[in-house]
Amino acid sequence: MVLYRTISLGRRQVKTDTGTHRASWRRISPEHSTGAGGCDYFVVDEYNHSVTGALKNALDQVYKEWIRKSFTAIGYGSVGGARAIEHLRAIGVELQMVSTHATVHIGGSDFFSIHPMFGNKQITDIEANLLPSAKTARDELAWGVRATMAAKATEG
Repeated sequence: MVLYRTISLGRRQVKTDTGTHRASWRRISPEHSTGAGGCDYFVVDEYNHSVTGALKNALDQVYKEWIRKSFTAIGYGSVGGARAIEHLRAIGVELQMVSTHATVHIGGSDFFSIHPMFGNKQITDIEANLLPSAKTARDELAWGVRATMAAKATEG
């Protein structure tokens, strides 16, 4: 069985060098861990062509938990969070994580149609546009978990 955990900011606080900021994901602790065979979905908003500073700092704070974990991302913003996801993947490499090729991008007219200041529609209104990439990302994530678990089993 593959255990999934969604990492999104919510209303948690994360300490950074410049103070305490609202974070874009749940602070990872043992009770949130998906264990050795788990994986994560990151919900990423694009900020200055990258992930938010709070997310980067939070990833760095929990370095060891990420090693050899599979992950995928759901990005949102005017270009679907593409640049933030690209940067997240580079960060993932340094954290020794395994990224999927497929990710989910909520951008352009889909993003503006659900944004509270513009269309204010429900996410279900754009669900059909997201499902193909979401299914591919989920399937790749499950494959990545099985592959990393098999590799870990041979390490002894």
